[in-house]
Amino acid sequence: MIFIFNSCELQTENFTLQVSGVTKLVEPHVFDLILYLIDHRNRVVTRGELFKSLWAGREVCDATLSNTIKCARACLGDDGEQQTIIKTTRGRGYQFIAEIQAISSETKSPNIPVTSLSTITPIIPTPLNLLHYLKLLLLVFILCFFILSYKTLLPFSKTTEDKATTNHDLIAVLPFENLSGLTANKYFTDGMHEELLTQISHIKDIDIISRNSVMNYKHTNKSIRQIGQELGVVMVISGGVQRSGKKIRMNIQLIDTSTDANLWAETYTRSLSNENEFIIQSEIAHAIVNDLQVLLSAEEKR
Repeated sequence: MIFIFNSCELQTENFTLQVSGVTKLVEPHVFDLILYLIDHRNRVVTRGELFKSLWAGREVCDATLSNTIKCARACLGDDGEQQTIIKTTRGRGYQFIAEIQAISSETKSPNIPVTSLSTITPIIPTPLNLLHYLKLLLLVFILCFFILSYKTLLPFSKTTEDKATTNHDLIAVLPFENLSGLTANKYFTDGMHEELLTQISHIKDIDIISRNSVMNYKHTNKSIRQIGQELGVVMVISGGVQRSGKKIRMNIQLIDTSTDANLWAETYTRSLSNENEFIIQSEIAHAIVNDLQVLLSAEEKR
């Protein structure tokens, strides 16, 4: 089957993609993702469905899917801002929205006239012709070697560049530490973590790692650099919650995973009671999000 849309032509039989007549080198998972969205273009495909269908239940983090979506858009000449081919529905999933024409591969195959074998005159090479053919064959071999070497190194450099661009706005919020050791404070600490995850998810152009992925690092001894490499992020948010009487204090840090450097830190202190516990959680999370937006906006302007 051949799918034609915009300036793209995707062939399912030989797994090729052409954009404006130029063949694109597409990784298998990226090609499978594009084809799956095309096959289900009449609806929004959830992230969970993509994990189950494309990775067959294997344990992968959200960053892997985000990188695959970005690579698919890049191959098709689309991006996260225009979204003319692959549309993101926040909190839902993705949908292929470009107008598409599907034709059979047999329909496009040209009619090749059959030549009778009896009309073909065999060519018997002479020694001079044979030497010429050998030189030509050697030249073709050398040319193919350089082309294959270039195509092998190009995807690696492009993947590294795309990964760095994607991870710029990808943040992991690690589980907060209960520094008081009180059981009552444990529930407040976990609730504070979930509230902050929810509010950060509303920030435009910032993606966060899911709660299920970061909960694996609760009480971990791994370094920030190792966590950053495993999750594919360049920044993490960590913190702890202390409680003394009716006072609650929360310390928050934004850390660069490549250098272990503190990019930003703040302390929030509030008066806590049974009646205002949820209000305090929302208030602190909102204050953190405001500070974070100011910081990231300043970093982008540099």
